[in-house]
Amino acid sequence: MLIGLLALAVAAAFTGAAIYVSVAEQPARLRLEDRPLLQEWQPSYKRGAVMQASIAVVAFVLGVFAWWQTSSLAYLVGAVLIILPWPWTLIVTDIQDTGGLIAKMTGKLILVSHHLCPYVQRAAISLTEKGVPFERITIDLANKPAWFKAISPLGKVPLLRVRQNGEETAIFESAVILEFLEETETNPLHPADPLARARHRAWIEFGSAILNGIGRFYSASCEAAFRAESEGLSAMFDRLESELADRNAPGSWFAGERFSLVDAVYGPIFRYFDVFDRIGDFGILDEKPLVRAWRKALSERQSVRDAVASDYPPRLHAFLLAKRSHLSELILRNDPANSLPLARSA
Repeated sequence: MLIGLLALAVAAAFTGAAIYVSVAEQPARLRLEDRPLLQEWQPSYKRGAVMQASIAVVAFVLGVFAWWQTSSLAYLVGAVLIILPWPWTLIVTDIQDTGGLIAKMTGKLILVSHHLCPYVQRAAISLTEKGVPFERITIDLANKPAWFKAISPLGKVPLLRVRQNGEETAIFESAVILEFLEETETNPLHPADPLARARHRAWIEFGSAILNGIGRFYSASCEAAFRAESEGLSAMFDRLESELADRNAPGSWFAGERFSLVDAVYGPIFRYFDVFDRIGDFGILDEKPLVRAWRKALSERQSVRDAVASDYPPRLHAFLLAKRSHLSELILRNDPANSLPLARSA
């Protein structure tokens, strides 16, 4: 009789879990938009496979054992009924490709990009880190297609095309795209604590300021301006070195052991120096061991590596050569075989 009571108790637990899912969890999910709704389903299926399936198996075994002891068909019928639904509802449903289902129902995200744009790279890294399927369309910013002009108010990349409820919306500006992905996709790259999150956003803005400094560095028209911009960049990385020294968090990333949006922003920044280092020793990152270690870790991160095509270095080299700046002159001195007309073909 004790076995029978145990079988009934486990069956009641299974029923209670099913009622909770139907009354509380499922209605809450159904209030979400399509994409977050499907993303919430995926982990809930995993929980169901672990919890409800295990309860059903235990109830089935106890029911069969109670029937064997008492010869009461009620226990056998109950055992069969509790075991029949879960192979379909939990196993078959759980192995569906939820990512494919998202793409089918809501449309794959489309990232409109340019070969060299570091702001595009931020978005690509974030999408990759979050495991979000997306399509990438690369355009020529010197000859913008009409469809791009029609949907991009600022005429800049990145641009994220999002389809929802049968309609497409174009989201522009990298900061807005990153925040949109944080709000709608799983695997958050921002810290949960509001103060830590604000600090991360501030250092993302500092990264944008560094990018502006890099632009002035490679565009400087004379040696004096070039040296001034080089010193300015070095000072900015000195400040970053101090911040990394004060973080008190072990690990390879800005926040320690957890990759964040700050890392996604600085990966493209350090990528410039892979090409700068081939041109000359400008000393910008000298005596900054923490910055250099962070640079190395980011260069080895798969999402950062995949954010650009394999021809990124020669494209950037050609772009720098075509600037007709002081840096362009240094490139020509180091390799006279280069020519500006050839560079424009990049």
